[in-house]
Amino acid sequence: MDVGLVGRDGVAGAQIVSGDIDDMPFDGIVRVRGEAARVEMAPLRAQLTSDPLLARLLSRHAHLTSAGCVTSAGCIAFHPAHRRCARWLLEASDLLASDELPLTHDQLAHMMGVRRESVTVALGSLDSRGLIEHGRAHIVVRDRTGLETAACECYDVMRRERRRLLGD
Repeated sequence: MDVGLVGRDGVAGAQIVSGDIDDMPFDGIVRVRGEAARVEMAPLRAQLTSDPLLARLLSRHAHLTSAGCVTSAGCIAFHPAHRRCARWLLEASDLLASDELPLTHDQLAHMMGVRRESVTVALGSLDSRGLIEHGRAHIVVRDRTGLETAACECYDVMRRERRRLLGD
């Protein structure tokens, strides 16, 4: 199960740059093709001492990671699969800056923490309402406003927090 997403503007592992921890107890999984950079901790920590703006930005990313984990835990516990599915699709769309999402049902199931069959039902429901189209390893957001209405409030909570901390 995934507890958060990192996209084109994100940083994974930001919470360890200011402390004395050198490793994370979990792995990052790339769900969608793209570019990423890996940075060695020692030079990054050295840079943070002379670059307060970078330190502040990484601190904000660390906060977003923490807020995302807490939000996901509550979301999984209290919201039905179709609303969580709409949320994850919107978040993925935001982070990829695209309405076309190259996600399989299996990948989405891992993201949501449900069985693949639950994803199939949720996507079918969203598709029948004209909010998305989905096919093999391809989902297209057709009605963003409708999908936002279908999503649980966790999407809006995290969107507002991301905008508050990072801007648009």
